[in-house]
Amino acid sequence: MSVEPQMPDDWDDHVGWESYYHALPSDEFWFGSATTSPGSFSFHRLSPLTDEFREKNWMTVWFPGCGFSPLPRAFALLGFRVIASDVAPSAIEYQHGNASVVEALLASIESLHNCRASDGCLDLRLHDFRTPLGTGMVDVIFNIKSFQGLPAGSMSFAAQTHFAALRSGGLAFFDTINVQGERRDRLESELVKSGFYVPLANLNRWYRQSLAATEIPHMFVLGIPMIPQRDDVPYPHKRGTPEYERDVGRLRDLTMEFRSRAEVEYAKEQSEVTNETKHAHVIYSTG
Repeated sequence: MSVEPQMPDDWDDHVGWESYYHALPSDEFWFGSATTSPGSFSFHRLSPLTDEFREKNWMTVWFPGCGFSPLPRAFALLGFRVIASDVAPSAIEYQHGNASVVEALLASIESLHNCRASDGCLDLRLHDFRTPLGTGMVDVIFNIKSFQGLPAGSMSFAAQTHFAALRSGGLAFFDTINVQGERRDRLESELVKSGFYVPLANLNRWYRQSLAATEIPHMFVLGIPMIPQRDDVPYPHKRGTPEYERDVGRLRDLTMEFRSRAEVEYAKEQSEVTNETKHAHVIYSTG
């Protein structure tokens, strides 16, 4: 079995990131995964997503921390003006030469056959997204799993850079994996402090903190808090016991309260959103 090249423990370690991307092509499995995975964005859903962007005239897109992702090249081939940046020279070098791989991926998706356009472009930059890119330069940002592991100070600087680079009314996606509890609170807090509107951020924080206050071990699966039945999670009650059903009920009650409040609070937030508001959509995947 192949061993996946390891990302640096310190996400501020630029030398470590370069070592990671330099080593990645030597492992066929992990290299193939890195160069064909769109993160949480399915290639089959790109057609309606890009149609929405065109309707809003959102034609300039930034991929900070792009790594080996196929998405920057894909959006360029679909007619968008794309900036893709990374701190690792090996990542930028790969992006320069991945056209045939991404063209083959797009050709395999029937819904994208009529979406190709010749007016797209790909601007590749060696850049640290903790430092300014520019002001009001892009309409949409896709940060694909390059934000969640930053230390607190760096995450704050990065959030400010993303906010400044986005045009008024634009949208930034932050795709994450296995970010729960306090880590999720910190991530959303930094985005809000930088100026982003994160839908239901306060209510979501209340929900997570209320769940934590029960002291019932849980993890979110498809957006629902579940009690894990695993040896590495200290929970004394077996599935089906009265104690287990009691605790499941407590989590369920909090979830129902959260859902009942969400509609009202979201409507209130939307009444305060303007055409100038910069939106951040955080995607929480588990894996």
